[in-house]
Amino acid sequence: MKSILLIIIYTTILFKVAAQNNITTDEWKKDISFLAKQMPLKHINLFKKTAKTEFELKTKQLINSIDTTFNKNKVIVEIAKIISSIKDGHSYLDDYYPLLKFKFSTFPFRLHEYKDGIYIQATHYSFKQHLGAKVLSINGININKCSHIVSSMFPIENKWGEKLLSKYGLTSPEVLNAFHITNNNRITYEIELNKKKTFLTLSPSDKVQQPSESFGIVTDKEWASANSFTNTPLPLYLTNLNKLYWYSYDFSTKTMYVQFNLVNNSENQNLLDFFDEVISKASAFKIKKFILDLRLNIGGETKFINPIVEKLSKSKAINKSKTFYVLISRRTFSSAQLISYGLKNKSKAIFVGEPTSINSHFFANSRKNIELPNSGLKISLSTREWKATEENQKCQYPDYLIEETFKDYQLNIDTTLNKALSDQ
Repeated sequence: MKSILLIIIYTTILFKVAAQNNITTDEWKKDISFLAKQMPLKHINLFKKTAKTEFELKTKQLINSIDTTFNKNKVIVEIAKIISSIKDGHSYLDDYYPLLKFKFSTFPFRLHEYKDGIYIQATHYSFKQHLGAKVLSINGININKCSHIVSSMFPIENKWGEKLLSKYGLTSPEVLNAFHITNNNRITYEIELNKKKTFLTLSPSDKVQQPSESFGIVTDKEWASANSFTNTPLPLYLTNLNKLYWYSYDFSTKTMYVQFNLVNNSENQNLLDFFDEVISKASAFKIKKFILDLRLNIGGETKFINPIVEKLSKSKAINKSKTFYVLISRRTFSSAQLISYGLKNKSKAIFVGEPTSINSHFFANSRKNIELPNSGLKISLSTREWKATEENQKCQYPDYLIEETFKDYQLNIDTTLNKALSDQ
């Protein structure tokens, strides 16, 4: 019985893939027209950040421009651009949103933007000789300009969201082709490694599947990271990427470190029970520093927000000036940002790190509420608005801005945590 069920599922998947590859120009146009009509009905407030006339013009222009020269990937990118034009970090084209899943292939390296530029942070082992190279351009176009160009397909609300998401597009041959950064089968990256500039030319045959990752960090066994070849130990935030949350205590400095990676229950422990345990230990240990690390946390269940904020704010051991520190970054998103803002409003916490990647007034609670009739593409749209502050802010800005350099990452120096630990 199980074998029959698996065959049915597999056959259904193959049928859907084949159908998507054989969609006609008219069918794509009908899908986009359907999308344009459904988005205002399904989204809680589609035209808050984008004018209705602008949205309608973009969809009409796309419908009129599609012809037989548009391949499937080009149309998918254009549909993603339409959805992203509403500037809502929680509304996206399913399977093409890097925070959850990015179905396009990648060249055998992953980029990251640091304070001093965009670098190859991780590679497939067959490509590791290029680890740590700084990327200067793609096909002669400045890398920062390329980053901005491809960012239009991602649901971005501020420049930190662009830093976070656009790098996925810069290594995808499908994306680069769709944006005409390349118009042929050869893609040339200008890179600098060990103070020597060189050119790296790739073709679609060099592409691989996206590597497995945990909380945005590449953990694939067939890949290597630029910080793997140093004698220094990994920073704390990279040591337990298989856990949703955990804590450690340094008896010599009386410092408790809590890494909180997802706002949800783990398989082994209820989230609120975890924080009860943390607060109890903090009181028993008579801590001098309490570090809550939200840097890898992209959110989760909203029902936990207020209880966590209340528990930490009411703890006499934790909620003290120069004791309580919260680490945030461009990945601190959604429910995690609401927790961070809640602590900013109700506690004495000091915030260290990067600004967050969404506005303080944002839409969320996404639902898969549109399926395009011909392609079968699914779109998730926000169904609720959240306001973490009275007046909308572009992001949550830290008290201490710490921007990591590539050298910091390569040598496993956690400048953000170090600032919190050294602050007096």
